[in-house]
Amino acid sequence: MEIKGKIKSFGTNVLGQWRNHGNHTAARNINTVYALFKLKQWPPGAFVSAFFVKRPTYKGGRTVDVIPMILIGTSATAEQLKDWEADNKQYIFETIPIDEVPSWCKPTDVDRKPGDKVMPGTYAIKIDELVYEVETLKIPFKELAKKYNCTYTNVYAKYSRYKKRLAEGLLHTDNKRSLPMNIHTIQDQMNNGMSYQELAVKYETSYQNVYNYYKRHKHKVGAWQTRLFVLV
Repeated sequence: MEIKGKIKSFGTNVLGQWRNHGNHTAARNINTVYALFKLKQWPPGAFVSAFFVKRPTYKGGRTVDVIPMILIGTSATAEQLKDWEADNKQYIFETIPIDEVPSWCKPTDVDRKPGDKVMPGTYAIKIDELVYEVETLKIPFKELAKKYNCTYTNVYAKYSRYKKRLAEGLLHTDNKRSLPMNIHTIQDQMNNGMSYQELAVKYETSYQNVYNYYKRHKHKVGAWQTRLFVLV
């Protein structure tokens, strides 16, 4: 194929092409994207998604032509793709590894359906360890999914449920649900001399969970007291 001008690289934002097609699910499962001039054979991978695009070429700052191309994303690992890449080298314009899933395609409670598959590795995840890895070690969900032998969606959903329950006072550690907490009750208990550790025992949760919950919700106590003062 004779190409007039220069084709602009798709770059690391290539998953935006799937976003434009409304396919967020595909974007969550893709580990590598290829831009091809011709598709000779499908790449390996449990999940593969492809579509045609028209890519403009430039010369001297002007568009001089439009080239039909194929974008194909796969969940296969680099090791699994070695032979396929060798066989299709002449057709590959660009290879783009996906190191992190963009925030716009992270799953939400709305995305998750009752029939979605939960991989066995999900049940072995200890929530305290997961929170530490996400918030302190800053490990991407994609890497954690590989570590726990489950999907990105499984890990992200588990972390999201924890954050939601923490905000609502339904705390848990090591996959055990704690007793519901109320900030006004906790404040009264603390005013009566109970420590964070004693509250953790009472609510069957960890010291850190009680501490985080109190710090997150203590502003509500002051607001409630102000309202009572105005009413009086």
